[in-house]
Amino acid sequence: MQLSLKRIVIGILSLYVALQWYSIFLVSNIGVIASQFTAKTLFWSLWIIGKDPIIEKSLVIADSTRFGIIPECTIVAPLLLLIVGALITPFSFQKKIRIIFIAFILLSLINIIRLSSLFFLLSFDSQYYEMIHVLIWQPIIIISTMVIWGWWVFTETIS
Repeated sequence: MQLSLKRIVIGILSLYVALQWYSIFLVSNIGVIASQFTAKTLFWSLWIIGKDPIIEKSLVIADSTRFGIIPECTIVAPLLLLIVGALITPFSFQKKIRIIFIAFILLSLINIIRLSSLFFLLSFDSQYYEMIHVLIWQPIIIISTMVIWGWWVFTETIS
């Protein structure tokens, strides 16, 4: 697979637009809605494993732990990165839509695991919360996005 100059320019422009849109997303009602949706998924994951959480907009409370979800806690940034990656690949529109859907599901699952583990870390030992959050989980989310995209490109190229 060879990327043309046209696709590279489209990728750069798409990334620029995505970054501009993301900064608006962070302070918009859409960001609030995405945060509340993500808080609901955390609520259900905690409920499934036997906790008795309470949800107040984008705040999840269980036991004595209050865990706020902000727009940066959603999968919007990694999904935008994957969408830009899908745009620059020379595959059909249907294949691009399929990987975006698959990535949405996979990134949502990874994000729920991330948020649940951070919730429990905050519950038991808040000393390491920020370090684990920033140095471990944030890179894992971005690397996961790149692995999903790379796996897609590899499997589509060899098939």
